[in-house]
Amino acid sequence: MNDKFNYDLEAIATNYHNSSSSDMHIENAMQQFEWPWIQNQIKKNSSILDLGYGDGISLRNLMAISESLNLKVTLLEGAPTLAKKALAQSVNNIEVILTYFEEFKKNNAFDLIIASHVLEHVNQPEVLLDVLFDNAKVGAELIGIVPNKDSIHRRLAVIMGLQEKRDDLSERDHRVGHLRVFGTDTLSALFKNSNWELVSMKGFFLKPLSNSQMLSYSDSLIDALFKVAEEIPIDLCANIGFIARKVR
Repeated sequence: MNDKFNYDLEAIATNYHNSSSSDMHIENAMQQFEWPWIQNQIKKNSSILDLGYGDGISLRNLMAISESLNLKVTLLEGAPTLAKKALAQSVNNIEVILTYFEEFKKNNAFDLIIASHVLEHVNQPEVLLDVLFDNAKVGAELIGIVPNKDSIHRRLAVIMGLQEKRDDLSERDHRVGHLRVFGTDTLSALFKNSNWELVSMKGFFLKPLSNSQMLSYSDSLIDALFKVAEEIPIDLCANIGFIARKVR
């Protein structure tokens, strides 16, 4: 793996993914709630590139449907301990590769690329989008999710003087490896300057407070905050989902 990207992914894995962090149940619930939207884009007999193991939620969901839909999945992970976990769990039609996302080259190979909670972690999102474009077949889709700088909890933090700007990064952002947060404006601009065609965006999770302030919330309340997000504008949600397409 090339050090030019200057990622310490193993440190992030140690400090968060392998640490049993107190807010893990909120993050895992969020990703599990987002999964049906991702799965809705998966077609039978697809070749899929999945970026990052994280806590294994995407991999486990893909494994659950891979045989019935005849999927061929390639999972990329840059942290050695997380790649080892993924390899231990994977089945025959799921290949696990230890690599930085930007270094993986398999031109015109994939029908669908899943980049769930990825673009906020990489040094140059525009570079990664170019790499993914080359790896995608014509007509392929890129589906992903990013944190929203305009979420209600960030708006409140600015009003209360806890951060100067909505896109300021918190201690938790740094701990989990966030290098930025997006808005619908900056996400649209990123894709406008790429070869991808941005097809749609969607909001996920009404997050009124930071994770640390929500630790006492019941599972039923967390679930309700996911569901009510369907009724509010994207710009107020905690996360933004996007679908882009390679049209040429």
